[in-house]
Amino acid sequence: MPTDFVYRAVNPKQPSTAGWTASYNHPVPSEGMRLTFTETASNKKIASQYLALDICSFLYERGLMPANTGKSVTMSNGVTNQMQRTSANAMPKPADLPRPIVEDILSSLGKWKIELPPPPPPTERYVQLLPCLRVEPSPLSRGPDIDAIQWQEPNGTYDPWQLMDITPTESAEAMNARAKTERRARREYLASHPFRDELPVDQSRDKLLDMIDQNQVVLVSGATGSGKTTQIPQFIMDHYIMNDKALNCNVIVTQPRRLAATSVASRVAAERGEAVGADTVGYSVRFDTKNPQ
Repeated sequence: MPTDFVYRAVNPKQPSTAGWTASYNHPVPSEGMRLTFTETASNKKIASQYLALDICSFLYERGLMPANTGKSVTMSNGVTNQMQRTSANAMPKPADLPRPIVEDILSSLGKWKIELPPPPPPTERYVQLLPCLRVEPSPLSRGPDIDAIQWQEPNGTYDPWQLMDITPTESAEAMNARAKTERRARREYLASHPFRDELPVDQSRDKLLDMIDQNQVVLVSGATGSGKTTQIPQFIMDHYIMNDKALNCNVIVTQPRRLAATSVASRVAAERGEAVGADTVGYSVRFDTKNPQ
């Protein structure tokens, strides 16, 4: 059967979020009818799979397509069912690679001490790992529409988390001094220093702070586990606190997942001897927000 599916975005202005619709029209002269199918999914690939499954189910229920036998079948009405591979005939196809590429692969495997598994015996049957199952797509989730936040100079009377002006009950000097005193007296925070000092990023602390002071944009690259996410924000906060500029420090850390965001906030708050949302550390994820104070 020809696979000339026609794709159309559900919302042309936002095709990546609204999804795609796949449609197919095919005449069946022997039955005197025209087949018309339409399916909608989050992307073109899934929509085409649902559409192909609908077409096959329709033809099979009406006797226009026989059951799967693993062979290419052409019906009398001109509709052709392409060959479907079963576990019995889904044998691997040999691939010829240039000798230099093969030598590079074997050299790399030997360098990393990776042993190749033995080839399967000729009589071993191959099993299809992905059965043909129809899974209903989950409903598209869209976050609430938000307006753009205009940039402005940091100041001690504006709360960037609540987007509103605040009236402090004490002077900025007193608040900065209190933040410095609490930092020095917090035993949990001091107890975490030996562990934090062993992280690779601690060796570049002074260099990073100097670059941040002198540049508007600083890109930091490091290995996983070096402390980029949990330590650099603390370096910046401590630097501002010890220089009596605690009220001018706002640090935003982004994470790709909800759990990662809450875990990072809990980790940083624990190292600083604080409770999440009660002092300098908070988080904001969908349906759950604990703003720092």
